[in-house]
Amino acid sequence: MNRFSTFSKILPFWVWGAFLAACSAPYPIPEPIYVPVATVEYAKDANKTYYNAQNLAGDETFEFTLDGSTVGHPETSVSAIDVYLSYNGRGRQLYKTYTQLPTVVSLPAAEVAAKFSKKATELALGDRFTLNFTVKTPDGRAIDTYAANICNLIRVEGVCSVDWFVLNPVIPVATGATGGFSRGAIVAGTPTSYRFALDQRIFRSTVKLNSVDVMVRRTPTGGAIGPAVSVKTVAAGPGAIALTPAEVATALGVKPEDFRVGDVFTVFFRMNPTGGQPFTNYLASSLCGVNFPTNILHPLNTPWTDRTTASPPATSMSGTCSLSFSVTP
Repeated sequence: MNRFSTFSKILPFWVWGAFLAACSAPYPIPEPIYVPVATVEYAKDANKTYYNAQNLAGDETFEFTLDGSTVGHPETSVSAIDVYLSYNGRGRQLYKTYTQLPTVVSLPAAEVAAKFSKKATELALGDRFTLNFTVKTPDGRAIDTYAANICNLIRVEGVCSVDWFVLNPVIPVATGATGGFSRGAIVAGTPTSYRFALDQRIFRSTVKLNSVDVMVRRTPTGGAIGPAVSVKTVAAGPGAIALTPAEVATALGVKPEDFRVGDVFTVFFRMNPTGGQPFTNYLASSLCGVNFPTNILHPLNTPWTDRTTASPPATSMSGTCSLSFSVTP
């Protein structure tokens, strides 16, 4: 008989009972502390959800409705919300404290740029502004929801930060790219083409595109990037685009036979609005993979029918800043 079994026989029953009770007793669960959060709704005017890079000398304004929410717990309330502003992720500063809620917050481009010692016309395509909030309660608490990461836990109501951007009013969307240029096919007289479908997303209803220039730059193997040239002008709207070696070579002032294996072609787009100056998203890659915040209903999107269990639908601002392909053997 081992020593443990002998010891267990002589251990008083009341000691065993106390030991088991201690092991099985539940630990007390502290009462949760509820805090309020900030809520944001975009202006119903989609033109006020970003700054139009083509109108920075005008009256560009970002606008939203700010409020506080008790998230279903009336024992919490909001006395004020501090709104902080930063520019391209830097220079965080207090913008204003709001005590009358809900309130419409309007941020003119000229005023916001001045906060960072800039003129509105000095803002660059793709610049990003961020607002975050500290929610204050009547009992003196100040909840920095952004730093506390509260909104990763509250998916529906709470908004810890809001981004908005300097955007062009239109962004091209190229999909389904196939094909390319083959050196062997060019020499054999049976050249292949580079093909894709071209469409666009329009963020400003007042902007009408007249046409789109399909631009190309060539980087020869071992050489420097060449000049950008317009290969063709196409109608605005959905369409199929095909670029042949002959038309690209003509636009570049060379012959198709001059193309070598490994040459890289970059394709991008210049939009030609009716009654406005042409513009492009090329070299503004920060624009092409970013979306409007998915935790706020954007006026260009479908209605948010279920606000109890789901976040608002996403509104994409993603597009295609450029495409590229190489000459194959």
